[in-house]
Amino acid sequence: MALIRCKECGRQVSDRANICPACGKSPLGNSTMEDDNTTVQPQGKKNKVAESISNIGNIIFAIFMIAGVIMVINGITSLAESGFGNEYRGYGNYTFEGIEGLTYLILGFGLAIGGVIEKIFIDGFAEIIQILHDIRKK
Repeated sequence: MALIRCKECGRQVSDRANICPACGKSPLGNSTMEDDNTTVQPQGKKNKVAESISNIGNIIFAIFMIAGVIMVINGITSLAESGFGNEYRGYGNYTFEGIEGLTYLILGFGLAIGGVIEKIFIDGFAEIIQILHDIRKK
């Protein structure tokens, strides 16, 4: 191990050092990650708990989306069968099938939106678990 002078600040640094402890630059004058304003974190092994939570979130998301699509299809079918919107029957004179169709549409879109929101929260929770796991490993 030899000592060299840092090209940035002139202090003596080990030739094996990637960063000068005094100035934070590369002692050889090469560009460093700090010069590029980028940070690269080592890719650790993914925590099994975080991975399981993410997988469960994916399954729940798929269930919400499939149920939402089925509800929307039922709603469209009910509306088409009832003739909803084809003729005006007066205020409050809509058929049960028409109201049922609208209900299915609303529920279907609600399930789809709920699935997306659930996926965002579950993925965020899994990411927090992974970060805590990485911090604990250090």
